[in-house]
Amino acid sequence: MRGWCGRGMRGGGSRDPPGPVAGAGGGARDGGGGAGGREDGGRAGVWVFCVGGRESVLGGVWGGDGEPVRDGDVRVLLGDGGGGGGERCARREVRSGHALFPKGLSFCIHHTRCIDAKPIEKRSVFPAMRGDGMKKLKKIHAMLYAMEHDPAIVKTVLMKYIFFIDLIHYNQRGSLLFDSTYIRMPKGPVDSEALTFASETNRHFSVEHKKQKFGSRSKTYKSCTFRANTPYDPSLFSPYEQKLMAMVLAALKGHRARKVSDLTHELRLWKEFSDGDTIPLDYFNLKDNEIALLEKNGLHVDGFQRTFCRTMMGVAQENADAISPLNPARVAAVERVLDDLIRKFPLPDLEIFYDTYLAWDDAFRSVLRNDPVQAPTLTAACCDAVCFVSFAVYTGEGRSTEIQAYCERVEDEFNAFGDDLAREHPCEVTTTTSVLLDQTMRLSRSLALEMPPGRR
Repeated sequence: MRGWCGRGMRGGGSRDPPGPVAGAGGGARDGGGGAGGREDGGRAGVWVFCVGGRESVLGGVWGGDGEPVRDGDVRVLLGDGGGGGGERCARREVRSGHALFPKGLSFCIHHTRCIDAKPIEKRSVFPAMRGDGMKKLKKIHAMLYAMEHDPAIVKTVLMKYIFFIDLIHYNQRGSLLFDSTYIRMPKGPVDSEALTFASETNRHFSVEHKKQKFGSRSKTYKSCTFRANTPYDPSLFSPYEQKLMAMVLAALKGHRARKVSDLTHELRLWKEFSDGDTIPLDYFNLKDNEIALLEKNGLHVDGFQRTFCRTMMGVAQENADAISPLNPARVAAVERVLDDLIRKFPLPDLEIFYDTYLAWDDAFRSVLRNDPVQAPTLTAACCDAVCFVSFAVYTGEGRSTEIQAYCERVEDEFNAFGDDLAREHPCEVTTTTSVLLDQTMRLSRSLALEMPPGRR
């Protein structure tokens, strides 16, 4: 099928490519390859593989050096499907798939048989979302976000902005967003890579060094100001990550560098080490008094989202790694955890997200019995959603039409995921304790909403 695959189709389709592989160039513009090879004169490509005659875009666009340049957004340039005339196809369609899959899939409905974003052979790995290249790119664009929204930001505050994003992400999601290594420095923890970026002009932003005195008898200090040369790209970040960046920047904006540094000096990850020491990752686990300190300073860390993500990401991965099908005792143990989380759900604070959460709960129980390999992906999607909505509620946006529409959309996606799984694994419907508990919680919520506010 020239103009789509060319002859540059990747063979196994099960590992990250070392770099774009040129296709035959059946129809892509500027003499490049098909979707399996390079586009635009051999400078970029998308990874495609074929199983049973069905071509599926598995994710990501690469630059010429193999580094992903887009995250979760696949756009394919197609030719005329004939002899390689090089005309860009005008017949295109865009689908927004599950929250679990790329949302920018573009394809030609005239020249392809079947292009979809569903995983092949139960794989849901997207190369564009993996690797050091994407972490580095996200770090740079997080810095660009800060420069665009706070043009007066100074280097010390910029470094603490990156640090607090990673710190909160670690305490809510169990991993650093930027996968950074932090060094104990006199003014607080610093990501050495971010410090290098912010020390000299580069293609993403300009750095201007200024000398200034804070008093007639003080020493002369060098300060930096920044000007973005590249626009911040929000498509690199999930809604949760965008809210996290906005919340951290709002908490730090307008404060002097010394005050921001002093806040980090209250954390044991700084107090228990000396200048130049690498801070071990387990020190990023905050104590209750440290969480209270950050909350007092406008940095929202705690809440149901932290309990849910830290609990369920581990449970999901553990069961994905187990031998399938899971034995009944293991399933029952996980469902007790799920039941406990439903009881802990913070009504009425997160009421806007409750139906969405129950839709995820239904889908997860189905995955547990039928296809536990998908549990981590499904849970990560819910973690993103609950963290995003929690931040929105914290900042007073919980009742907005935007958040309402977001919750309804994600609920529909979880329901669709569960329906797809039910069609793939039909089974006899039985009423279990978990189902009865779920029905009871829904009834209880309905009754609570119908009662006068003072009697709930």
